[in-house]
Amino acid sequence: MSVRSVRKATAVRAAAVLGTALLAFAASSPAAHAAGGGTDSTASHLTNVRWGAHPDFDRVVLDFGGPVPTFGVTRVSELTHCGSGKPVTIPGSSFVELDIDASAHDENGSSTFPGAWQKVLSLPYVTGYAITCDFEGDFRVGVGIRGTHAVTTSTLTGPSRIAVDVHR
Repeated sequence: MSVRSVRKATAVRAAAVLGTALLAFAASSPAAHAAGGGTDSTASHLTNVRWGAHPDFDRVVLDFGGPVPTFGVTRVSELTHCGSGKPVTIPGSSFVELDIDASAHDENGSSTFPGAWQKVLSLPYVTGYAITCDFEGDFRVGVGIRGTHAVTTSTLTGPSRIAVDVHR
């Protein structure tokens, strides 16, 4: 490899690193966020929560307006409200919490979810659900479980939704 091609490769790598750094800086600056720091019109918004018992599992379904949001699932020992840190009072001996790239309000701050933000359920395996956080881009929903049953999640379309299944 010639000195010239080594210099050219080094310059290309340096430009790529600088470009990545500039993108990271721009994404973290206030100017890069939507007006008011809220969500944009392409974001997903919670519109409904449904539940039901099936022969081998209980299912909680979160319906969304907009695309199916990305999410993570964590098993936790208790559910807490994000602002206060106070415990959420739904029954259950174990819980899962979904951290969802969505909200329960639109870009104007109006609620998109008319249902109960916390509900006790009388299903064989699921004891209830609660919206534990909907603040500044942090949206979480917890599900109470009777026992330590296996939990699976899936996404569905038409409408966009996330299904949480608690198995026997």
